[in-house]
Amino acid sequence: MEKLRTGEDGTVEATLSSEDGRDRAERAVVVHAAPASFRQLYDEQHAFVFRSLLHLGVSASAVDDAMQETFVVVHRRLPTYDVGQPLRAWLWGIARNVAHNQRRTASREHRRRDALADEPTQSADTSLERSTELGVVREVLLAMDEPMRDVLVLSDVEGLTAPEIAAALEVNVNTVYSRLRVARQRFADAVGRRERLPGRTSGGGKNDGR
Repeated sequence: MEKLRTGEDGTVEATLSSEDGRDRAERAVVVHAAPASFRQLYDEQHAFVFRSLLHLGVSASAVDDAMQETFVVVHRRLPTYDVGQPLRAWLWGIARNVAHNQRRTASREHRRRDALADEPTQSADTSLERSTELGVVREVLLAMDEPMRDVLVLSDVEGLTAPEIAAALEVNVNTVYSRLRVARQRFADAVGRRERLPGRTSGGGKNDGR
């Protein structure tokens, strides 16, 4: 038996019945609707691309330029977009290439800018970003190995399915599940280590100095 549903990005999914949830995900037959126009694609996906570039390590000061470069590539490649590939997986791949190229060509400049931006707040008070849970999550993610970070962000932040992640990263679904399991454990361990640092409290509790 098949069940049809329409996803948020305009996809129509026909899911084949099977014995467990993972099998259903892996056997899903997906027909992806191509965007009606580049403008529609930009309006619907620019926020996703923006977040993706930040997750991929593009600094806040450079993300606007990276966004422009990404959508220039998208505009050029849109006529050849394969509707058999999930749209967000396709966009993630383009954003990842842009982020990699940007880091290669301007890594030293970015490190210098980041250092200058961080120095004043380190000597006085914690920055607004780092005082929030979002700031902590971003720091931990950027410290992770790229393959692990990619699957964790695409799954737990962006909500992509395992087959969509596999398409985005050009790996098989079993690899996605394996990496995701490891990535979640590494993320939890990293957050735990941060909470045990001297002077930090865990969950608002008291630090007894032990």
